[in-house]
Amino acid sequence: LLYINIKEGEKMNELILLIEIIVTFFALIMANKLYGKNGLYFWLIISIIASTILSVKTVIIFKYEVSLGIVPYVSNFICMNILVQKYGTEQNRKIVICSIMSLIFSYFLIVILNNCSIDYINLENNEAFINVFKLDIIKCIAFVIAYIASILANIELYYQIRKTKNKIWISNLISTIIIQFTDTVLYSIIAYLVFADIKFFVFSIIITTIIKYIVGIIGTGAIYICKKIED
Repeated sequence: LLYINIKEGEKMNELILLIEIIVTFFALIMANKLYGKNGLYFWLIISIIASTILSVKTVIIFKYEVSLGIVPYVSNFICMNILVQKYGTEQNRKIVICSIMSLIFSYFLIVILNNCSIDYINLENNEAFINVFKLDIIKCIAFVIAYIASILANIELYYQIRKTKNKIWISNLISTIIIQFTDTVLYSIIAYLVFADIKFFVFSIIITTIIKYIVGIIGTGAIYICKKIED
């Protein structure tokens, strides 16, 4: 009975992940529809903050622990691909800096709040906050470094592929395959290589990359839709 419940729970988690993907890209499209380029700029910032918060929530997907922060994280790259597809790269590098600063500020704020003196009148809530947002400094550094390197490389790679007049799905597929694999490997090397079992290290890269590929491929539809949206 316990085994059946676990299996049913895993299937529910996969459904939740699918719903998260659909809702995320629907929100991205609506942001572009309602606010044009500014909506996409907003999404770059809000998605990286959301991925920071949701990274503490993990579920079992395909018998492996996966962070729900992956979906908004990959949507950040899809959003950047939309911006490059529609407007080129000149102004996008500037807004990426804002996105990077938002990520760093989010971590900085959590660290500061975690180190504030505890309010003993509301002790239970304070302890819950600390338990949820207890940060691993090495993982934070790995996340920031991987994101900075990957998002900047993604801009240039997608733009170069786009210049060859390929179809959108080809540009997104190639950039997703290369950038998300590189991002996962870079993060894993910094965060886990010294401390993790080599089997866990390799398996972590494979599963995380597969989930990112699924999200990125589904995000191709958002690029097609947003390309037709006029500012």
